[in-house]
Order: sequence, then structure tokens, then C-alpha cells
Amino acid sequence: MLGFLKVRRGRRAAVETLAPFVARSRSRIAHIPENVWLSPYLVGLMGALITLAAKRRTGPLDAHSLAVVQAQAWSELTEIEGDLFGEELYLLSTEPDESFKSGCRNAAELFSLISGEFVSTAEQDLASDHGWSNAFWHVPRPDDDMPEGAIDPRFPPAGDAFASGGAGADAFAMWDACFEAHLDHGRADARPRS
Repeated sequence: MLGFLKVRRGRRAAVETLAPFVARSRSRIAHIPENVWLSPYLVGLMGALITLAAKRRTGPLDAHSLAVVQAQAWSELTEIEGDLFGEELYLLSTEPDESFKSGCRNAAELFSLISGEFVSTAEQDLASDHGWSNAFWHVPRPDDDMPEGAIDPRFPPAGDAFASGGAGADAFAMWDACFEAHLDHGRADARPRS
């Protein structure tokens, strides 16, 4: 039962952390095709972000629980079957290519900005002997009184409030650079709204 609760908390933390960013991109981009979501770069970016947000809330997760969290959060965020993501994540994590590793590194930097916690982007940390996701360890802060989601709820979700600046604006600007700027690398089907 405890494992189920950790999975639920991890999934909720990942979705609550990343949903404002994904929603903002969806409001600006008319269509993000499945094959773009499943590109190696975005699998690395989203997989690492989901892992970091979940582990920040739950602490360490065993491999099965982490896989469930990743698949469920992915499915909820992208509206694509989580099993597809799980397969891609597994294949890319066993033999990562440069774009997958780049997505993981960018996720670590973005998550550091979102959470205020340092996440190493060193190559050796992203490719440990225990698998890439185990390299993202949980280091709780003594003053960790953040609500269930890892993103500070004071960050504006989108629109004109975003222009007010601050850490939230920095996180959204970095999301744009890490996510939206890479959409055309997967395929040209990702189209801005007219």
C-alpha cells in the first residue's frame, strides 16, 4: 500500500509541476504530433523532468514504481499512451544518443530553476551504472514546505502575468527554449497557432 501511495504522490507532483508549462505550450501551438513528443530529445527532457519532480516529492522510488510514475504522468501530460513513452525511455536510457542526453541535461537545468535545488548535469551523473534515472537523487531541504506540486504556486501560469518577471518568468522562458524551440527538430508538423 505504501508503494501505491508513493506512486500516486510522485505522479501528482510531476503533473502539477509540469502541467502549467505544457498547457502554456499547447495554448501557443496548434498541434504537437505524437512522433514529436516521442523524439529522443523530448523523451529525455520530459522523462528527466517527471523523474526529478516525482523524486523530489517522494524520495527514492524503486524501478517499477518509477516506471509507473513516468508512464502515468507522461500520459496525463501529453494525452499519449504511457506505454509508448516507457518503451522509448527504456530503449534510449540503455543506449542514449546525444539528443536524449541533451534533453536530460536541459531538464536538470530547468528543474534547478523551477525548484531552486541544484541538479548535477555532469555527464557521469546522467549515465550512472544504475541507469540514468537513478542519477537524479532526492536531497530534501530542511525547510522543504513546498505544497504537493514542486513548482511554486506563485509563478504565473501564462499570458500577461508572465511578463511581470521573476523566477517564474525565468522558468517559463527556459521551458520555451528547452521545449518549444525543439519542436521542429522532431518534425515540421508542430504548428504555431495562427
